[in-house]
Amino acid sequence: MSSSTSGKKYRYLDHTADIEFVAFGKTKEEAFANSLLAMFNVISDTDKLSASKSRTKRIKIADAAPDMEELLWRVLQDALSNADAEGMFAYDVESVSIKEKDGSYRFSAYVLCRGKDPDLAKFDVKGVSRFDMKLSSDNGGFSASVVLDV
Repeated sequence: MSSSTSGKKYRYLDHTADIEFVAFGKTKEEAFANSLLAMFNVISDTDKLSASKSRTKRIKIADAAPDMEELLWRVLQDALSNADAEGMFAYDVESVSIKEKDGSYRFSAYVLCRGKDPDLAKFDVKGVSRFDMKLSSDNGGFSASVVLDV
């Protein structure tokens, strides 16, 4: 199932102890952005955060890795850690870029955050699991499978 056929950004899967999702995109950048959105939506009510009138903070995420799956893990973990360190809930992502240079992949984007509102909290995500993380391409699109430790 890819975004080109379904129109979905992500979907959650049944998991025994943690939270698992698959994010879709027509490009690698879109699949990464949708992975971030899926994770943000596990942590808080991103729709209500997006509509909030509180001030938005932009946090730059920049990571590099030797392969795409490692890059995805680093990006998700970095976004989670940065938003938590700032005491913010992330709700959107913009200016996503992935470049390959000298056998390494480089990611950059801005994560949009607002102050933590306890009424919008859902789950406490402790980290991003490396277990079963997979980035694949199919039908002209990309999908990312991720498990979050809650």
